[in-house]
Formats: sequence, C-alpha cells, structure tokens
Amino acid sequence: MLRKYMAILMGAALCAGGSLARADDKTSKPEIKGGIEGKIKSVDVESKTLTIMTTQGRERTFQVTDDTVMVGPRGGKVRRHLKDPRFHEGFPVTIVADRNNAAEVHLGYAKDASDEPAVSKPKSKSAQPVATNPIKREAAHKQAEEDDEAEILGHVKSFDSSKRVLVVTLLNGNSRSFILAKSVPVLVKGKASKEGIEDPALKTGAAIIVITDEGGKKVKEVKISEAKARKAG
Repeated sequence: MLRKYMAILMGAALCAGGSLARADDKTSKPEIKGGIEGKIKSVDVESKTLTIMTTQGRERTFQVTDDTVMVGPRGGKVRRHLKDPRFHEGFPVTIVADRNNAAEVHLGYAKDASDEPAVSKPKSKSAQPVATNPIKREAAHKQAEEDDEAEILGHVKSFDSSKRVLVVTLLNGNSRSFILAKSVPVLVKGKASKEGIEDPALKTGAAIIVITDEGGKKVKEVKISEAKARKAG
C-alpha cells in the first residue's frame, strides 16, 4: 500500500517521542487542483461507487478502487475507505478524477455537511448505512476526523534540522508543521535510514507519509520518497 500512496503523492502533487505543532491552517477551504466539488448523494460499498451532486447541480458517479487515495480535511488518510461514517448524503466532498474513476477523494469538514436528510434512500442492499441520530452522527464524524490523524499524506515543504521542524504541504494545498524527535524512525523507499532525520532524502518536494500515534499527538515514524511530488493546489 505504501507504494500506492507514494505513487499518488508523486503524480498528484511525519518518531517516537515527537510532538506535533498544531497551529497550521486547517480550517481554510482547500483549493484542490482539478477537483470536482460537491456533496455526496449516495454510496454503494459493494459496487464501490460514489455519486455526488456537484456545485453546478450535475449528478456524477465515480468508481472507487483500491488505488483511490482518500484523505480527510486535515490531510490524513481515511482508513475505513467507503465504510467511513462521513460517506452519507449531504457530506461535502471533492473528487480528483480520471474520467469516471476517482483518483483522489477529499472529504470536507463535518460542520459543512447538509442538515438535510442524513440518509439516502438505499438503491441496493450494499448502500452505506448511516446513523440517523444527529448526536450520534456528529460523534461519529468527530471520531473519524481523529482517526484520519494516524497517517498524514503530502510532500515536504521545508525541514529545519536544527529545530527539527518539518512542514508538510498536504494534498489539499494546506500546510501542517511537525516537531520531530531525534530518534524518530525514517523510512526511505521502504527501507530504514541509518541517518534518521539527517537523511538527505528528507528534502523539499519529497513525497511523505507522517505516521502518528492514536489521536495524532506524537509522530511515530516518517516514510519518504526521494522522488519529487507536485505541489497541490
């Protein structure tokens, strides 16, 4: 799976003990290059399809595959894929597509979801079930956003080795900063680096995945690719 994510980062574009700097811009509306904005109309988990109503009022259906990269509003990987509780009618989403195939799916913030009916009329038995209780639904959305923090995807914007501050440009164009412990494990192209955070591959433009602990409070590991990723936005 690492190769798949790195491939998307390169074609589309943090460490035990390390803490995260959380003062970055995470609430501004992302500007995703080539993105099709809209709100979810329906989801079919079995057939792996996602139907949205675009901001222009057009209904579009996209095929989701194992190679589709899904990220939350904070730049983290959506771990449950189409089974994530945010995949329901009225939830904001942006699709980067290759014709009718979804290459990237960017989920918006729960606060921007429609207050209209939370559940689509199921078109099939495999349609994604959704909590109808507003309180339970809000709790599920919040938990899902926290789960996203486990893996942050993007590319290196800058790294100050003296202060150990890593700034990552997320796939949605926003930036996040991470403070790395000196002992943080660094993997380069899948292999552990003996140089750790001093590895020359940790450079501007490198595709990166930042692995954090539960809740995203500390960085556990950094996975990088020497190849340069395009900037999002």
